[in-house]
Amino acid sequence: FLIQDVTRAAAAANPDVFFIGVDQGWAEPLPNLVGIVFREDQAGFLAGVMAALVTESGKIGGVYGEEIPPVVKFRNGFEQGAKYINPEIEIFGVYVGSFIDQPAGRETAENMIGEGVDVIFGAGGPTGSAAIQAAAEQGLKVIGVDQDEYFTTFGSGETPGAENIITSAVKRVDQGVYDMLASVSAGTVEWPATSLYLMEAAIAGVGFAPANDADVPAEVTAQVQQTLDMLASGELQTGVDPVTGALLD
Repeated sequence: FLIQDVTRAAAAANPDVFFIGVDQGWAEPLPNLVGIVFREDQAGFLAGVMAALVTESGKIGGVYGEEIPPVVKFRNGFEQGAKYINPEIEIFGVYVGSFIDQPAGRETAENMIGEGVDVIFGAGGPTGSAAIQAAAEQGLKVIGVDQDEYFTTFGSGETPGAENIITSAVKRVDQGVYDMLASVSAGTVEWPATSLYLMEAAIAGVGFAPANDADVPAEVTAQVQQTLDMLASGELQTGVDPVTGALLD
């Protein structure tokens, strides 16, 4: 997102080269440029549903990096999902202001733990990952982001606290890139006319990771899956603007 203007400038200067920008979008399309964007609000909504279903204290938290649209969508989606399950749930949320400030991420998580939070969602690079790692080490249930952080942040189960990551709010970045590469390799680049490829629940563009080593009741997973199915069909809406991340009326 932070380099989308540079990506567009490079594409304009090199019309014979195809550019695929992840988490990037432009008001003026170019024929050799496509942005892949995601319904982070939907992925975050699923994480919020999971958090609300497993919390025992009734207090959940989110530690976030910079306040940019993808992260805002994660946060607001998460909070909307939790309220969908329990309108009275108490939610703590903090934008740290950096994607790479791991000490601040850990400190923020520890502060939330002091407030009685027992489930923490981290979104925003190493900052969020450090937050959930710190919380998991103390026995709290945590939720990752973007990919299945059980395999990354928690080293496929080798990192302390790996048994406490209950899911991750997943963006299918791999599938989105593969889809656009397939358009190029076919010889006829059939990219979206708007130069924007939206990965959403309806095309399995977002979802949630399995519990892996965590102890998550089957009925909880089933309810999150049901929520995903409802988002995919359009029966359920997140209440979050899919572009800006702002809450809708």
